[in-house]
Amino acid sequence: MPNRAELETQLSAEIHQLPIEAIEAMLKLAMLMKKESRIEASQQTDNFADFIRNSPLMDVELDLTRDQSFCRDIEL
Repeated sequence: MPNRAELETQLSAEIHQLPIEAIEAMLKLAMLMKKESRIEASQQTDNFADFIRNSPLMDVELDLTRDQSFCRDIEL
């Protein structure tokens, strides 16, 4: 399988053979797809509670309680 640099070189050579209209259409499509995926990603979780519920760590016993005391020992 070719590495990224080889793929970029091959793609660059192929793009130079296409008409400018086709290249512009592909760029517009790529931008729309990127925007769409960004919107989908932002809509995946409504809030923090949903994010935690859907987390792969949902079934793990985590102690998330915080220390309720007013004073803590601090090393200076």
